[in-house]
Amino acid sequence: MKNKFLQLSMLALTAGSLFLTSCSKEESSKTTPADTGIAVSETNTSVINKYTGSKCGPCGGWGWDMAVELIDYSPKACYVGTFSQNFVAEEFISTTATTWDKELGVTGYPTFAVNHVLQLDRSSGVNTTSEKAKCKAAIDAHSAAAVQANVGFTTSWTQDAEGFWTININSRTKFFKENSGEYYVGCYLLEDKAIGKQTGHTPSVGVEHHHVLRQTLEGLNYGYLAATNPTSGKTIDKTYTSIIPKNYVKDNMEVLFVIWKKNGSKYEFVNASTNQK
Repeated sequence: MKNKFLQLSMLALTAGSLFLTSCSKEESSKTTPADTGIAVSETNTSVINKYTGSKCGPCGGWGWDMAVELIDYSPKACYVGTFSQNFVAEEFISTTATTWDKELGVTGYPTFAVNHVLQLDRSSGVNTTSEKAKCKAAIDAHSAAAVQANVGFTTSWTQDAEGFWTININSRTKFFKENSGEYYVGCYLLEDKAIGKQTGHTPSVGVEHHHVLRQTLEGLNYGYLAATNPTSGKTIDKTYTSIIPKNYVKDNMEVLFVIWKKNGSKYEFVNASTNQK
């Protein structure tokens, strides 16, 4: 019990300013034989990031409406509410969101990115029609491209005597093409309908936010090094285990895997896999 209390105290302190990024005693991952029943589909899925802030009027206005429209573009893409440390930040701030934000050079909020590339048309104000079209074009192009690699996974849940839920994720990464370079795989937890404040919305005590980036497993913004110069057909199995803080709603939790290719000091998006509803 004492050990659990210390762990949760550390989680609460971290979430107050940045977010959970460190591995605790009860959060771990390892490379082991995965469930042989895991299937890896040869499909491409995009990731839409809305870089946002809860004290941002436009984020709760046209940005909110644009997000709702882009969310409906599934299953070609999944959506991530990405709250970085910025001048309109208050709720849900995470170190991973901040890292991605700074790498892309986001300067205004909201800003939408598809597959880790900004989709902007702001030469004379924000052209939302053009930006939505850019997002959808990027998603369609990725959907139609040859699949380089993908991740299949299964999840299960356990609950301890104190009521804490633990998520267990069993994953398999498969490469469909022979490629050169270093490939990383990141595992992220999202929470749909996360309650928090948002300028422009009522009640002031909180509204439901869509698919919020909550946690990066292992504390790695871009995941672990899965393969170098992978051959076609190569597979890597990995398991993850993480306690879910009680302020998260277990039934609203979602898993997102992203495959990245490292290019110098930058990480390029390759593909994503999710159980986002």
